[in-house]
Amino acid sequence: MVKRWLLAVAIQSLLDLLLSLVWPMFKWLLTKFSGRCELLRVVLRYPSGAERICKLELAIRASGCPAVRALLPAVQPAQQGGDLRKDELISAAQAAEAASAVAAAKRVEPGVYPQFESALAEAAIAVASHDRLCRRADAVRRVAFSSDCAEHEAKLAKLWTALCPRQPLSGRISKQWGDIGFQGDDPQTDFRGMGMLGLEQLLFLASRYPSQAAAVLSQSQHPVSGFPFAVAGINIGHLVWRLLAARKFRKHFYNLGSYELDDLHRLFCCLFLRFADFWQRQGASVMEFNSVKAKFKRLIKTEAARSDCLFRAPEESSETG
Repeated sequence: MVKRWLLAVAIQSLLDLLLSLVWPMFKWLLTKFSGRCELLRVVLRYPSGAERICKLELAIRASGCPAVRALLPAVQPAQQGGDLRKDELISAAQAAEAASAVAAAKRVEPGVYPQFESALAEAAIAVASHDRLCRRADAVRRVAFSSDCAEHEAKLAKLWTALCPRQPLSGRISKQWGDIGFQGDDPQTDFRGMGMLGLEQLLFLASRYPSQAAAVLSQSQHPVSGFPFAVAGINIGHLVWRLLAARKFRKHFYNLGSYELDDLHRLFCCLFLRFADFWQRQGASVMEFNSVKAKFKRLIKTEAARSDCLFRAPEESSETG
């Protein structure tokens, strides 16, 4: 068994080496005989949208040309861990200038291929916007819920009111938290893996989609096929964040064309509501939560890989604005 594994690893390494040697030569030959660089071929082959942006991103990251490589760093002014308040994107004019430099380096005539520079600028800004969203989501996730923070406590109280508007909470530490799916008397412990991002997402669902949230909460309280609403929501939120960080949702965001934290919260809402429906169709019990979540993850990853992927959240309640 070990020998077979070593043989498989050796074969894969050899194939990777051959590909790394052959692929640049193939691209050079293709450029030489077609008279078009790889970036131009991508722009001409794919229409505007996620597929083209992904192909351009791949080509830019693999390029050895300084002007091409400068496209992506040029629109990422804030480094990982930097001040997110200063994490602003490059302007459209600056992106156009960077794209123009690539056109000059690759000898692409704007008069012949007028869409080239605009496609590069669009792709560069989209990639940077997605990267910034990842950084901002992770920054919120890293903020631990604190009972000493008045803002955190206010948001937790607002979550209870949004989900149980006619049922007053007896106290901050209460068994009532179990009614909305927390594991103990103090919800603070359930936010450890997702920090404030977990609370923000649950609150977004409860306040922006009150009728849908109420329906799922009711479904979760079924004595046989129920599940802990809040804990399940935090779990699905963690799944969404992991897939976001792994760039699995980039086609969704490239097609959406918007990269704010609210857009991520809407994606969470869409997927949590879909998970609740998926759970119901599985006829599962709470003991099967992890296996059902694994099936759901595979389903979502398959859908997210499609070039036309766009997860649509329902219409938000007009009462919440």
